[in-house]
Amino acid sequence: MRKGIKLEYRLVVLSICVFCVFVFFFTFRLAKDNTGKSSENSPFGVDFAVYYTAGQMVRSGETDDLYNASIHRASMERIMGREMPPNLPWMYPPTFLLMVTPFSFLPYTTALVVWLSITLALALFALFRLVPKQKSLALLAVGFPGVLMNLRWGQNGFLNTALLGFGLYFLETNPILAGLMFGLLTYKPQIALFAFLILFLSKKRRVLVWAIIFTLGFAILSGVLFGFDTWVQFVQSFSNSTSGFLDENWLSNAGVQPSMFINMRLAGINDTVNYIILTVIGLLVTGATGWVWHRTDRISLKAVTMCTGTFLIIPYFLQYDLMILSIPLVLFSYDLIEYGSRPIDFLLLLVLWATPVLDGVFVIWMNVHICPFILMALMIDVVARVKLQRETVCGESRVGGMPAPNSDLGEPERRFSVSEYRE
Repeated sequence: MRKGIKLEYRLVVLSICVFCVFVFFFTFRLAKDNTGKSSENSPFGVDFAVYYTAGQMVRSGETDDLYNASIHRASMERIMGREMPPNLPWMYPPTFLLMVTPFSFLPYTTALVVWLSITLALALFALFRLVPKQKSLALLAVGFPGVLMNLRWGQNGFLNTALLGFGLYFLETNPILAGLMFGLLTYKPQIALFAFLILFLSKKRRVLVWAIIFTLGFAILSGVLFGFDTWVQFVQSFSNSTSGFLDENWLSNAGVQPSMFINMRLAGINDTVNYIILTVIGLLVTGATGWVWHRTDRISLKAVTMCTGTFLIIPYFLQYDLMILSIPLVLFSYDLIEYGSRPIDFLLLLVLWATPVLDGVFVIWMNVHICPFILMALMIDVVARVKLQRETVCGESRVGGMPAPNSDLGEPERRFSVSEYRE
């Protein structure tokens, strides 16, 4: 255990040092943008300008034009006082307006910093609560390269991480709060899809019912506050915005969409075969995740499969969404330290940490996104750990009542109750 604590300490210190570099880079670039010394066409945190503009339009009574890309862009350029990059429409459901409109009351730069600070703090607190023991491991998330990507674009990756993390934490102890978290996550439907599916398959019916209730409640509330026409406009614009990323402009965005679907397109596979392959992968991933959720009580392994599976079953997500992988990073680290590991496990952990960087390098050099393959390897490793745990618990790995001499994970594992995880 002392060796594990020492390793934990080293990892945490390294992560904090890396985070300091991220913050310095963010501050430096933001200062250049604000003083007009930046020569880049895209200001730092540029995607937050989409949220900020939507909030400003709500405040000025322009909700009818939220989903009109040209009007939204004109408003954004007027607010930012500069020409903005193309393809930055508002395409979120009206429920997201409930979260971002309050930030529009602040000056833009202040709003950006407050948005990122609050959502990052929530993500870290969710991870702190989610880690069963050795709470400092939650700080591994701050050194994850996904943090820099989210800072760069001013995106919602921290918020997604917080909602998924709290949803998993409250899963067994408070179905209402868990349902609230998963319900809020539906502002980004493609990210919430797999979580809802696993809730159904794992028979977390109370959580699922509350999640649906909150989803409908927030939809009604946003309709009352912003007008139900906004929902009509969102539905009408949904196919156009989706096709913009998956059809007309897919190639120009392919470098920042690390999905298996885009991989197969880059390989020249036609869409019919592509969707068939994606469906098969989705079924296998869903089956593996369902098996893990039924065969172990370890929240660390359950969370890893839910988060990795989210990115393996959908055709579209962007690099900054990979911030969610900080949950598997932290909890897989915990599982290796707490229950033992093989060299291959720590190698996989290192690769997982580097995934946002490695994926960018591979797509530039080889025109291949490596992210889906890393996530598949992680899913397979988790399944293997659960299988070994069950064999150990059942005595299949023992000789004369003792652990087998060649046991890869050292001391025999035991199943932990929910209450033990909450201590």
